[in-house]
Amino acid sequence: MTEILAGRASVIGGKITHLRPHDQSDLSGCQAFDRLLETTGVVATHLATHAEFFRPLCRALMGVSDDLHRPEFVEHHLERWRRALAEVRRAGLLSSAVTADQLARQLMINFAGTVELWVHVVPIQLSMGAWKTLQQSDGHAYWEFNYTTNWIHPLYELPFTGGIPGTFEKGQVGALQSIVPGSGPNGIRNDPVTYGDNPNNKGVLQASGPRDTDKFDATDDSQREFRQRFIPSGLAKEIFLNVYERPASFEPGVSDFDTRLFDAYAAEVARVDTNNDGVISAAEGDVDTASDGFSDNTRLFIPATQFNRFAITREINDGLLAPRFAPSQKGWVMSGSLVSVSPSVPASQDEDADDR
Repeated sequence: MTEILAGRASVIGGKITHLRPHDQSDLSGCQAFDRLLETTGVVATHLATHAEFFRPLCRALMGVSDDLHRPEFVEHHLERWRRALAEVRRAGLLSSAVTADQLARQLMINFAGTVELWVHVVPIQLSMGAWKTLQQSDGHAYWEFNYTTNWIHPLYELPFTGGIPGTFEKGQVGALQSIVPGSGPNGIRNDPVTYGDNPNNKGVLQASGPRDTDKFDATDDSQREFRQRFIPSGLAKEIFLNVYERPASFEPGVSDFDTRLFDAYAAEVARVDTNNDGVISAAEGDVDTASDGFSDNTRLFIPATQFNRFAITREINDGLLAPRFAPSQKGWVMSGSLVSVSPSVPASQDEDADDR
């Protein structure tokens, strides 16, 4: 891996010197196969630990066409895998159906493919909101992950946050807002009087007074919030798949990012939007509601266990629901990986007797 990255040692500097192949004194594995896996783990851990350095570097290197040096770097990389497999072969752990060279090539392909996925990952950023830090008389950070909160900001905001390179320079920051909900620039746009945040106690439709987050659930569906700006997390994933992974099946020949994003957003929202207003209301997005030929909306929500990172951002009240400078990390002040614990810790308790 170091050779693919280290075509120019001056670029990498001292960050990878301790990963050179002849210096394996820190490896504790004594079995040949364990040693191979541990070597791979050391490199992967180092990349992940210094992600802010290696991710953009790998992204740049993978996007450069270099017919002169790249074949040489790839051959050096392959030779390192061959050397790493030498112990495995001498220990008699290789099947007769595969040669060491074949396995070395497959390992290199798998590892390089993993790195490519790592550097080109598209985040789905679910907001915990601004912590209210108050539940009854207890002052603490309080938030629940459930089907009423597993919703993502309107993705059509992304070209207008300043987080995509070049958009700030083009003056696109704040050029579009989602204050009046709808399915985006290429979708349905609604009347602000009907779908705007009405300051009166009784609005023009469905008692639409000031927006109330508690109106997601209600005994009477007519009292549930119909002006949702967010969309279910699984639907956000489908939109990104249309934009990035389905160039043949979704709008073949269209390569402009904004066009693909706006069109994909409008198309996927329409699958769930039964009254054709470009909005997925609380009732339409309820996990038990049927849509698009399915008996319920379970598919529209990414399970909590699939979210693997947590970040705290420095936000400003810019009117956007997208995190500041999304999808980049430029607004982040702290981040880390989510770690599961066993046994699980109760996250929500019933109301206690203290009603002060």
